[in-house]
Amino acid sequence: MNSKKSNMHSAYPIGMVVTAARSIMTAPAGMLGVVYEHYAFGEHKGVSILLANGVYDGFSEECANSFDLMPVRHELGLANYQFSGVGKLME
Repeated sequence: MNSKKSNMHSAYPIGMVVTAARSIMTAPAGMLGVVYEHYAFGEHKGVSILLANGVYDGFSEECANSFDLMPVRHELGLANYQFSGVGKLME
């Protein structure tokens, strides 16, 4: 496992506001989003992001790189968010 992958969660902590240089689904390039969840499937780590238009998706390191995902700022008020399911997230 390369060291960059093992740092995916530390590079994008819960509450990190991000933007992307490329459009993501229906979200245009430059739209802000926030990291709301960390996930891991074995050694594959990623982050889930809720975009300002309500679209949400998961991003592995490869996906984050392909969309040119960039951290903007860390919102401490969101850092303790506990993801419990998509229904609750949509509320």
